[in-house]
Amino acid sequence: MKRKIIVFCFGTFVLCLIVVFSRGISGKYNVNATEDYKTNKDGLTYGSSMYSSSPENEPDLILAETVDGKEGYVYKDDLYYAQVDSPEELLSLDKQNQKIWNDAPAGEVVVAKYIPVYKSDGKTVIGEFPITIGYKEKEDDIYPGQVTNE
Repeated sequence: MKRKIIVFCFGTFVLCLIVVFSRGISGKYNVNATEDYKTNKDGLTYGSSMYSSSPENEPDLILAETVDGKEGYVYKDDLYYAQVDSPEELLSLDKQNQKIWNDAPAGEVVVAKYIPVYKSDGKTVIGEFPITIGYKEKEDDIYPGQVTNE
């Protein structure tokens, strides 16, 4: 029985390696996807971040859809607005988001803020993209992002 488990685990590991390497070789999951991005006249890269291996490999302008269904791009820095530099900043942002959550009505997606969506030029605003906290089903739902000391 022990040998069957070891053989099964090894076989699964080998299969995973084959899948990962075959996708990497075919270019479907290009780790350095930045060369596939288009560049606008201001030198900003734009495109989908779907196959980026990390935020560092994402384009400057990331493909997004406005609340009314138009396709455009959001600035990477706007999209990752919640990155903080200290525990104090994290607690402050958490407190802000918790207030937004508590004030929101039940039965809706709670939006922390909206960020602009641009054409590929990175200047022409075509709509807004919501940065959401979560779906508040009932009035007494607990804030999902709450930072605790537990």
